[in-house]
Amino acid sequence: MVWIHGGFLQLGSGHTPGLSPSGRLARKLNLVLVSFNYRLGPLGFLALGALGPETNHGLWDAALALAWVRDNIRPLGGDPNKVAKHNKAFFLQRSGCTDAACLRALDAHDVIKAHLGKDDPSFRIRDQNDLPIQGIFPEQFLVVDGTLLTKPPVEMVEADSKSDIPVLIGSSTQAIDVWPGPDDLRHWSWNQYKKYVTTSLDSFGSGITQMALQLYNVTNTTDSNVTPEMVYSGMVSDLRVGCPAASMAFDLASGFQSPIYRYVTDVRPSRPVKLLGHEAPYSFHPWELVAFFDQLDLFLPAASGGPSAEDLSLRDAVQELVLSFVRSGGRSVPVPDWLRYPKVVAILTGGGLTSSSFGNVTWNTVPANSYQKTECKFWTSEGLTQYAWVS
Repeated sequence: MVWIHGGFLQLGSGHTPGLSPSGRLARKLNLVLVSFNYRLGPLGFLALGALGPETNHGLWDAALALAWVRDNIRPLGGDPNKVAKHNKAFFLQRSGCTDAACLRALDAHDVIKAHLGKDDPSFRIRDQNDLPIQGIFPEQFLVVDGTLLTKPPVEMVEADSKSDIPVLIGSSTQAIDVWPGPDDLRHWSWNQYKKYVTTSLDSFGSGITQMALQLYNVTNTTDSNVTPEMVYSGMVSDLRVGCPAASMAFDLASGFQSPIYRYVTDVRPSRPVKLLGHEAPYSFHPWELVAFFDQLDLFLPAASGGPSAEDLSLRDAVQELVLSFVRSGGRSVPVPDWLRYPKVVAILTGGGLTSSSFGNVTWNTVPANSYQKTECKFWTSEGLTQYAWVS
C-alpha cells in the first residue's frame, strides 16, 4: 500500500510523524507500506511559459515514485499488480517578479520567502478552513499541460477506462477544526457565531446568509455539548469538504463500473488534540489517519492519560476498513449493510451499541440521498461548493 501525503500541494511529507506509515503498522497489518516525497509549492507547481513547457513537477515526481514501486515491490514481498494508493498568482505578487529572468535573479531565501510569506507559513490554509468570501478561491496549483494532465483531472478520470478502479472516499464531520479560520472560535457566543456567518456570507447575498443560519440554527439549544465551534466547524466542513466529497463520489459512481464507497467519521478524540495551530475537540481532518497509522500516542501521550478505549476503537475500526478494502481489491468493506455509493453512506460514531460495533465505536449506514441532503443541495445550488478543497 502506497501512502501519498496531502497538504494542498504546499506542505507535508511522506514521513510526517503521526501521519505516515510505520514499521509497527506494517507488522500489525502484514502489509508492505511505502511513502514518498514530491516537490511542493513553487518548486513543484510553478508554471511560467518562460520556464519551458514542463509543469506539474510534483505530479511527475509522484508518477515516477509509483512506477518505481510497481517495478521494485516484488523483491520486497509485494505484488506489482496490487499496489493500492491511499491518499490525500499569489506567489508572483509576493516575489515582486513577473517573468522567469526576475525569479532567477532572486536568491533561494527570497524565493522561499515569497512562497511562504512573512506572516503565514501555512500559505493561507486557515483561509480555506473558513467560510469563503465571494471570488476568493483556494489556490489552484495543477496545470492542464497537455502531457501529464491532458484535461482537468475529473474529465480525465471520466474519459479514461484505466482509471476505473475501486475508490473509498472519506471525510470528517468537523474536518476544518484542525485549524479553523477564526482565532477566537473556541470562545464564541451564539451572537458572535451569527455575526461572523453574516459578515462572511453576505458577500454572496443576504438571502444565502439567512438560509445558512436557518439550516445551522441551534442558538436556543440547552445541550452544553453543542457549541458555536461545533456548529460553525460543521457548516464550513459541509461546504468545503463533505458536500464536495459526496459530489465527487456520485460522479465516480456514475462513470465507473468499479465500486465506490463513502464514509464519514464522527468520532472525537478523547481530549482536544493540537495537530497544527488549534486544539481540536471534534472529529477533525485528519484524525482518522492518525488513528489508522497507529500514532495516537504521539498526540495523546501516556503522561496525560494516553488514548482512551474509544480512541483505540477508532484505530481498530479504520484499520479494519482499509485492510478489508485493500485485500479484497476494493470489493469488500467490513460492514454488512454498507452498499456501494450512491446507495449508502457509512457513518462512524462513538459508542459501541450494535452488531456493527468495533469496541467503543459503531458503523451506522444511512441512505446516501438522505444524509445532509438539504445542506448539500443548498451549498451546491448556490455555487458555494466550488470553494471546496481536497487534501
